[in-house]
Amino acid sequence: MTMADHTSESSISSSPQGLLRLTKDFIKNVSAHHTLLAAAGVAYYFALALVPAVVSIVSIYGLIAEPDEVAVQLEPLTNALPQEAANLVVAQLRSVTAIGNGEVGLSLAIGLFGLLWLVSNAFNSSVMAIRIAHARRSPHNWLQGRIFALKLSAMGLVVTTILIWVVVALPRTIETAWFANDPKSWINWVRWPVVLLFTSLSLAWVYRMVIGPSSRTRARVVAVGIGGLIWVGGTFGMASVASNADQLQATFGSLGAVAVLLVWLYISACAMLLAAEAESVLAEAWVRRPNRRIWRGSENEKNHP
Repeated sequence: MTMADHTSESSISSSPQGLLRLTKDFIKNVSAHHTLLAAAGVAYYFALALVPAVVSIVSIYGLIAEPDEVAVQLEPLTNALPQEAANLVVAQLRSVTAIGNGEVGLSLAIGLFGLLWLVSNAFNSSVMAIRIAHARRSPHNWLQGRIFALKLSAMGLVVTTILIWVVVALPRTIETAWFANDPKSWINWVRWPVVLLFTSLSLAWVYRMVIGPSSRTRARVVAVGIGGLIWVGGTFGMASVASNADQLQATFGSLGAVAVLLVWLYISACAMLLAAEAESVLAEAWVRRPNRRIWRGSENEKNHP
């Protein structure tokens, strides 16, 4: 990047007129691409994928745990859930650990197959929405697209597991080990910057896999930072809402935990897709292409994975 390009980028992003123009372009793209509606579809697919995911996790756990040990071993995780949801999870785990290994193996196989298929559907919808934000055509046929979505699914499951561990289990583990006398440890606040960094890096990896290298690295850095802030802010808000179980019960009844989960999935999808829209707008402005085309031709498609 030349000094002139850097100066142009700074003037666009720092002046009131430049910020207003970027904001208008961003809102226009979000409206034209129906980004919030697409996020709802992505969240729906991820919600469907939760069912086989729970079956798989429960089945795997049932191979190695004793029924009487379930509640004790999962206490750090179930304490973070509403009481009704925690009781349901523990009861399901105990029922699975009490049955024979043959039945557990069958439910595990069914769960893993359904998990891979539904999660790949969720990631496939995410890939399509990200490409729409950047006005890119898919370089894959159906089979290649499914394999690509499965690769993202595997990495997404790993990332999600790590994030859940960092948000829920890690603070309790550290407090138990080193801060037993300080239940309001600083670790509960330190975890959020760590989650923000990890989320931003994960978004950058997803965008790199889906649309290739960015035409402006700075645009991608800013965009994934925006996406990370949206996700962490939404997750923190949902955690605060979920902690007030009485109000949830009064408003949603027995569906309170489900409502919180669905809203959190929607916020997660919005963070990913809005960040993609932000990167598209910033890169376009900083590359100084005022007349955006609907599809950008074969040159950009060469960068596709």
